[in-house]
Amino acid sequence: MRFQDIGLSNEVLATIDSLKFVAPTNIQKKMLPLMFKGQNVIVSANTGTGKTVGYLLTILSKINPTINKTQAIIIVPTRELAVQIYNVSQKFIKNNPNLKIANLIGGQDLEQQKQKFSTNYPHLVIGTPTRLKRMIDEQVLALITSKMVVLDEVDMIFDLDFVNEVDFLLSKLVSNTQFMVFSATINNELQNFLKKYLKNTIILDLSDYKIQTNIEHFLVKTRYRNRIEILKNLLMTMDPFLCLIFVNKKENMDQALDLLQEQNIKVGQIHSSLKSRERIKMLKRINSLEFKFVVCSDIASRGIDLPGVSHVISLNLPYDLTYYFHRAGRTGRGKYHGYSYLFYDSSDKKGIAYLTKKGINFTLWNEKVKKSAKKVIKNIPKESVNDLQKVISNYHSRPIKPGYKKQRKEDVKKVIQKYRKKNFKK
Repeated sequence: MRFQDIGLSNEVLATIDSLKFVAPTNIQKKMLPLMFKGQNVIVSANTGTGKTVGYLLTILSKINPTINKTQAIIIVPTRELAVQIYNVSQKFIKNNPNLKIANLIGGQDLEQQKQKFSTNYPHLVIGTPTRLKRMIDEQVLALITSKMVVLDEVDMIFDLDFVNEVDFLLSKLVSNTQFMVFSATINNELQNFLKKYLKNTIILDLSDYKIQTNIEHFLVKTRYRNRIEILKNLLMTMDPFLCLIFVNKKENMDQALDLLQEQNIKVGQIHSSLKSRERIKMLKRINSLEFKFVVCSDIASRGIDLPGVSHVISLNLPYDLTYYFHRAGRTGRGKYHGYSYLFYDSSDKKGIAYLTKKGINFTLWNEKVKKSAKKVIKNIPKESVNDLQKVISNYHSRPIKPGYKKQRKEDVKKVIQKYRKKNFKK
């Protein structure tokens, strides 16, 4: 299937061409024809599979920019995800300058948002449940003209207790509105809620929790010891490009932050307690490679794009075990290799068994500090050790990109071959 075969608008196809999208992803091939025909769909899929671009292609092809009314709405659980989707949507405006898109999230000045609506009413609205509801209450936003609605990461909407707000928003839609619902998991409670609004719906279960083969999974046994002390030992064995440290509790968040700061390590943080502007600013700093370590809650495991993650550490099993796949899936993307470390004790045996059954191949982490180059490298000419030490030190003196181990191995190999050739000639 090609993008040209679906019926997308010329403006959207022009943007696809400029973005160098060669062909639809597997998930796009299955959902795009259905959505473009106006079919209600519930799609269960992992993050990073192209679903966001998929539903944007559909919506932006079907919007008529000459009609000055809101024609589609995208409801998401977090401000970061709203900003991310908004930024992707902006790429389509170049080839369709009459298209108007609004991003409505908390933490932004309400009066400024209201003023923008009075002069520039959007065709597409992207926002979080609470701010969207507030804009309707203020009689600024009307959803009765909207013909399409997307509920993205809907299970996370439930987890964050936005059910009442979403129920209010959906009640403002007309009966023939097209629904496009996306979720990592769909439980019975969620299905019962969606049945209230969705009729004649096709469910596509495209989720696959088997982690990529280029991620190594390690179990870090705690034996009821202080996990922060074990974390300290673990950090001494790695030199990441970007490492995400996931915690379940606020106290663990503070302890991990204190540990890193005591080591004079510049560390970032992402969690729901940060104010909107602080979180957006923090994401910009992370994406500009200001930090090598970021302590975060599960808000960072889904819906937020953090490129270059080489290591992931989970200080605890997540309360919802499927979130482990989301956490680990932050690393090992594309051609790069990734490492995921999971701290556990005897009370986590059932959770570990579940993950193993789902295809995770764990290796028990050996709590040893990294050895020096002289001890690690064997069977080489003695005179080459200094040069090898320089090669390895060079990797520790600058930010290291994902996949650095492979490149370092190649550089070490070149040094060894150089001295072996030299000795052979002698």
